[in-house]
Amino acid sequence: MWLFTPHGFYSITRSRTEPDKTQVRARTRCDLENLQTLTSNAAPILKTLNADYRRRIIITPSESERIVTLLTRDIDYPNFKARVAMRPDQTHRGHDDHRIWELHHRWQSDDAHGSAVSAPVPRPR
Repeated sequence: MWLFTPHGFYSITRSRTEPDKTQVRARTRCDLENLQTLTSNAAPILKTLNADYRRRIIITPSESERIVTLLTRDIDYPNFKARVAMRPDQTHRGHDDHRIWELHHRWQSDDAHGSAVSAPVPRPR
């Protein structure tokens, strides 16, 4: 799962090295430090040079749930991109976040005309 937040960009997945745990991955150490400050999480930040996300923390699934809950409670803005732009440590994301917004906006525009309608994807059991 990808999470775009004012504190950073995260990818939460099942850990490959510890299958009973989850990992929160980030492109930058700063993003994970921001997350640790917000959530009081003290998991060590691991660095893996040969991975697509070089920084990560390994945590329990219940800690992942707690983190997502805290990120949701932290929403205090009516406009996400404007809130990100207010953070000096996140201003580098502004252009890219807008490009992502623009790509998704196109899907909405296509959907309004009926050309991008698709059936829901069944959940694996």
